[in-house]
Order: sequence, then structure tokens, then C-alpha cells
Amino acid sequence: MAAYASTVTLGSNKAQRIHGTGHGLLWGTIDITGYNATTTEETDITKHFIPETIGGTSLKCYLIMESTTDNGYTLQWTPSTGKFKAYQEAGTAAGARDECSTDTDVGAAQFVAYGRIAH
Repeated sequence: MAAYASTVTLGSNKAQRIHGTGHGLLWGTIDITGYNATTTEETDITKHFIPETIGGTSLKCYLIMESTTDNGYTLQWTPSTGKFKAYQEAGTAAGARDECSTDTDVGAAQFVAYGRIAH
């Protein structure tokens, strides 16, 4: 089983502060070239933010992203772990999906991350 492989390309070298707040935005592209269900934290994104505890759960940051990658897969961000899960359509039922197979080239998607900034 191959290791999870991804590349994050950022639009700026650090999260940009939202005036008058301790929060900021970071944008870029995630390209997952070798998917593995174990995944790893995307530290190239999460290192720019300070985790916040909301409702008893520590959240690294939030992501808003394209609905599908350039290869047609759906990505799901988990704010508590800083990891992506990738899914593909399953069967004919509306909204049915299965997690991608190991070693799948899931493709690239653009994102905007929001959270408490670390600088």
C-alpha cells in the first residue's frame, strides 16, 4: 500500500489577517496524487492557524473548497484533524458515494481556509 501523497500550493506565504480580528484567510490548491485512506494532516495548511475549541472539539481551521477535483472526485475536510477524505460516486442513488481506492490520483481543487491565525 502506497503512502498518501499531496502537494499544497499557496496563494500567499501566510494567512492574511481579517482587519480588526485575530482570524485570517489562506488560499491555494491541494493536489492529491496518491490517495490512501489513512491520510495525513495537511500541515502546509494547518500550520498557519492556531486550533480553537468550539463545543468541546479542537478545530484546526475551516475550509471552503470546490465541490469536485479536476479528476471528478469529492473532497471532505475534517477540521478537527486537518485531513482530507476523498470520495467517488457509487451506484445510481443520488448522493451515494464510496471512499476512493488506495493509490488513486484524486486530482486538484482550490480552497480558502479560515481560522485563528498563528502570526
